[in-house]
Amino acid sequence: MKTRHGAGFWMIAAAFLIAMAFSTVPTPLYPLYVARDGFSTFTVTIVFAVYAVGVVISLLLAGHVSDWVGRKKILIPALGLELVAAVLFLTGTSLPVLLGARFVTGLGVGMITATATAYLHELHAAHRPGASRQRFEVISTAANTGGLGAGALVAGLLSTYVVSPLRTP
Repeated sequence: MKTRHGAGFWMIAAAFLIAMAFSTVPTPLYPLYVARDGFSTFTVTIVFAVYAVGVVISLLLAGHVSDWVGRKKILIPALGLELVAAVLFLTGTSLPVLLGARFVTGLGVGMITATATAYLHELHAAHRPGASRQRFEVISTAANTGGLGAGALVAGLLSTYVVSPLRTP
C-alpha cells in the first residue's frame, strides 16, 4: 500500500506541475497577439484579469469541495477543464476565444492548486507516516512555482524558434 501512495504522490506532483506550466504558456505569446491583432495594453490586462477571476472564483467555490467529495472527484474534472482550454487555444485565436480559454484555465487552476496540494500532503503522510513534512512542502512548492516558470520558459523558447508560434506552444 505504501508503494501505491508513493507512486500516487509523484503522479499528482507531475499532474500539478504540468497543469501549472500549461497555465503560463500564453504569457510570452501576448506580444505576438499584440503584433498580429493589435491588442492594446488594456486588452492584454483584461486577458490576465479574466484568468485571475477564474482562479479566484474556483478557489472560493470549489477549493474546499475535495475535502468533502474526495480529491480525485475534483482533480479529474479540473484537469478536464485544462483540456477544454487547450482545445479552445488550438481552435481559435480571436479575442473572445482567448478570453474564454483563459477563464476556463483559471477555473481549472484554482481547483487543481487547492486539491493537488491537499492530495500531495495526504499521499506523503500515507507513504511516510511520521516523517517530516519537508518533502511534501518542497515538492508541492516546486510543482506549483516550477510549473509556472517552466510553462512560460518553454512557450517563450518555442515561440521564438517555431514556424507557428501561436499554435505550437
